[in-house]
Amino acid sequence: MNDTARKKIVIIEGDHGYREYLQRSKMPEIFRNLNAYWFPDKNYSTLYDGISPVNTFRVVFNQYFHKYFPLLPDSSVYIKSPDLSFEKTKQ
Repeated sequence: MNDTARKKIVIIEGDHGYREYLQRSKMPEIFRNLNAYWFPDKNYSTLYDGISPVNTFRVVFNQYFHKYFPLLPDSSVYIKSPDLSFEKTKQ
């Protein structure tokens, strides 16, 4: 089988959203990042609203490679300046 006939999975992800918000109420927006998927069989039933990169490959491995990785809580870490302390938040 040549490479052009091989089934492919395409994943494009960012690591964070827009970060230049000055209003505290807009802070959750920095956790909205790009998650784009293309599956060859077009079966997206295992994806869900709010999925974060921590579960992307768990979903792919479970669905296409017959693994049984449990899904982890979707969360984000925000590093604050200037002391680089961090906060963990649920999405």
